[in-house]
Amino acid sequence: PNKAHSPLSDNKLNSRDEFLARTMKEYRAHRRCVMLATIYNEYHFMPGEEYPAFLDYCIGHMEKEDEVPSVRVLCAKLAYWQCRHNARQMEDLEKRFGEMMKRKKSTGLIKARDSVMEKIDRWKVLFGE
Repeated sequence: PNKAHSPLSDNKLNSRDEFLARTMKEYRAHRRCVMLATIYNEYHFMPGEEYPAFLDYCIGHMEKEDEVPSVRVLCAKLAYWQCRHNARQMEDLEKRFGEMMKRKKSTGLIKARDSVMEKIDRWKVLFGE
């Protein structure tokens, strides 16, 4: 990707923590979507790396019915990527998806949910959870 046009190219953003904090503070939906897409495409959440505030943010925004569908989808995917190394968090995320699907949802969110649930099922098979 061309980093010249990426929000990460901003010299003021030296670390992942700063970028996550800036993303969580963004109030404009279109910018929030671009920033979440940047995180999804350029950051990889590894075992032992925990960002509880960002995980709460992602879960909160994926469940928010008045949130833009693209932001909800990205938050759902990012929540999965953050939880995938922790069995307890994966179980909680699976329950939240089940509850969320009982309410009004977009086609994109349904597809994201199906994709994440498929990954969760695969994860259970691999790790015997």
